[in-house]
Amino acid sequence: MSKVKRFFLLSALIAMALLTSGCLMGTETVKIEYLPDFKAQKLFHDYQPTIAVNRFWDERSSTDRVGEGYNIYGGKVETWKSDRPPTDVIEEALVHQLENAGFQVIRTSGWDLTAEGIPEYLSADAIMGGRLKMFWVESRPGLVTVSVNSNVVFDLFLADIKERRIIWAGQFRGEELKEALVRTHSHMADAINSSLSNAVNKVFQDESLRQQFIRLGEIKF
Repeated sequence: MSKVKRFFLLSALIAMALLTSGCLMGTETVKIEYLPDFKAQKLFHDYQPTIAVNRFWDERSSTDRVGEGYNIYGGKVETWKSDRPPTDVIEEALVHQLENAGFQVIRTSGWDLTAEGIPEYLSADAIMGGRLKMFWVESRPGLVTVSVNSNVVFDLFLADIKERRIIWAGQFRGEELKEALVRTHSHMADAINSSLSNAVNKVFQDESLRQQFIRLGEIKF
């Protein structure tokens, strides 16, 4: 075998070993966005309660990435990062849908999500805030297809500012699991953005939270 052939064969073997071991890793960036396929029901018509949306706390165990890709042997071959903080997108989505519901929305920060920590300076009927617990997408190849799995989880708190008490607290989750012949960049982006959107949409589909929203409007009147 010639030296040239031996060189190319050795190079191919090294590349294959790195790929299957998960040592050959790349970094991809995914655009995080809220999908506009849902509109919250308008709850108020003749009046407009005011709600403050507090900056979300990011409590993920790892905030420097939002996903990973693996090879068939379980080795990590890709790291996925977001183009912007996921908490920013969640806040903007909540503000958008609260306005659709009929609220006048203001932005604030610093609330620690406790009744005692409700800011006294706020001139609003209510305050909403939350904690991002999970924001993750990953791909794992099988024998025939590649699975793309994503999860978004956040805690949400709603407080009555005048009564200085928490009136609703709960957790929302969005999940997505798809199979594809070949995993592409768009598969990863679509999965995580679908999970994000589903989690936010559930806020405005929850009947117990909806009743608290309506109550805030009735108190104002």
